[in-house]
Amino acid sequence: MVFLVLFSLIEGGVAEVALIRTVLPEPEPGEGNLRGGSDTKLFAGVFSAFAPAVTPSARVPVWAPIDPFGCKDYGKPDNLTDGTGGVAIVMRGGDANCTFEHKAEQAQRAGAEGVIIVFNDSNLFAMAPDKNSTDIKIMVIGVAKETGKKIKAASKRKILFSFEVYERPM
Repeated sequence: MVFLVLFSLIEGGVAEVALIRTVLPEPEPGEGNLRGGSDTKLFAGVFSAFAPAVTPSARVPVWAPIDPFGCKDYGKPDNLTDGTGGVAIVMRGGDANCTFEHKAEQAQRAGAEGVIIVFNDSNLFAMAPDKNSTDIKIMVIGVAKETGKKIKAASKRKILFSFEVYERPM
């Protein structure tokens, strides 16, 4: 039911939707499961129109670069030792040359497997390309402002994320 509402909020209704799921880390030895129930959260996002609707194949961390807009060159965090590039999370905006595509290029150069771009409000829309061709090969997802806040808060708790393409039933 939630997903049908989501599709009605997307301008034009043609964007592919991503489901973002938090995955709790395994308890430390001797800790037991003190969480009491499921803390798994499900978030929705919209894939960009300039990158393939691909997702990381494994559960990955989400991390924020030093520049919160992801406009300046950056590298992935040194603490990503599991061989993944994780997924960068950046804010919409920055300088006039910092387009959605530029943010994706920066994340791809940094070695990220994807980038989440947090919109300024609750509106979801398909991010259009700013060039005639693009070399973006990583996942690029846009999320609402409140969703971005929740994902950032979860990422600080070292929670892993899984991503999938939501296929609307016909």
